[in-house]
Amino acid sequence: MVKQSICMCEVTILMRKTLRIKKRINRDKLIKETKRNEFRITHSYLNTFSFDHFIYTIPKCFKGVSWKKSVQKYKAYPILRSYKDYKSLQNHALPKFMSGKDKIITERGKQRIITPIHIKDREIQKVLCDYVLTPAITQRLIYDNGASLKRKGVSFTRQRVAKHLRRAIKEYGTNFYVLSFDFKSFFNSIPHKTCRIILNELPIDKDLVNVTMDIIKQPCYVKARSILNNTERQNAIQELRSDNGVGICLGSQVSQLLALLIPNKLDHYIKDEMRIKHYIRYMDDGIIFAKTKEELKLLYDGMIHVCELLGLRFNHHKTKIINIKRGFSFLKTKYNITDTGKVIKRLCHGGIVRMRRKLKKLKRKIDGGVLMLIDAYNSIQSWLAHSKITNSHKTVSLMMRLYYSLFNGYGFKKGGCVA
Repeated sequence: MVKQSICMCEVTILMRKTLRIKKRINRDKLIKETKRNEFRITHSYLNTFSFDHFIYTIPKCFKGVSWKKSVQKYKAYPILRSYKDYKSLQNHALPKFMSGKDKIITERGKQRIITPIHIKDREIQKVLCDYVLTPAITQRLIYDNGASLKRKGVSFTRQRVAKHLRRAIKEYGTNFYVLSFDFKSFFNSIPHKTCRIILNELPIDKDLVNVTMDIIKQPCYVKARSILNNTERQNAIQELRSDNGVGICLGSQVSQLLALLIPNKLDHYIKDEMRIKHYIRYMDDGIIFAKTKEELKLLYDGMIHVCELLGLRFNHHKTKIINIKRGFSFLKTKYNITDTGKVIKRLCHGGIVRMRRKLKKLKRKIDGGVLMLIDAYNSIQSWLAHSKITNSHKTVSLMMRLYYSLFNGYGFKKGGCVA
């Protein structure tokens, strides 16, 4: 009888505990849903595209681009032009896309297509991003997702890498492994269907989702309408209308935010489901520290499955698992650790070679009268600022020796002038 009463008490306690857990879960769900509804009301379509928001955004759009001809024309009548876009959006009609032709730039032997955004389109995107997308997206991102947000960036991410590396050394010693991954054709491979699904999960109006999707598709529509064959052109346009298109343009603020958000499920899979502590992602690059190689191989198999659901693929040439003793590169910085656990940061060899070639190329252009000495000075100053984060005293000395031999130490000589 005593044993039966003890068992009954244990069952009762367990039932009460389960009931409390269920109540807490329901309460948390209700609080989250209330917050989502409040956010949806305060950041509605009409509140977002208000005329006040357009006026506040105008000076922000001019930063760093006031020298452009299109911007100077726009600055002549900014209020009138903004009012036309405001009225158009209030009528749920996105103004005509005015961005120019795509520009092809070559970076380390790889061609990238950049879509220049016209000041008018830039203003609309900035209103949408600053007042809705950014506050909605930042609530969902992990802390170590360090790109394209205020108070984050390359410096923040490098600091997080160093911090996680020191913690991993304390936890695992000086013998552990690093998984370094990179997405293949990241911006060009993002499916429009995935964009819509993930945007629908945000606490924003459907009208705002539609406007965001229209902004994403605008450059694609321009390319589709330029197809000469009538049948192919109609098929391409129909594919875009049914969200079967692929790719978001480089150079757009909306694209930058979506590039943060699309792999967010992968971030939470690594951090929450697999309980990986030491993980950092910067746009399409990421690194993970773990004790064993087998743990990282198992994790990578799961990551491939998550990425397939998102429509993303890994670049298998750049994705690798290596021992920490060999060192790894991330954001143009080479990380190594000594046997005592000291972290050493050096400049990547490829970046050093490119800078030396650039200085020699600048010398030829300056001698030809195409550029001025101030351009070479600005270039070396930028490189020196980047080199300060690393332990590369000898490399910096050799680079400055080359600069002095080419430009006679312009800007660095005692009493010299850089103006």
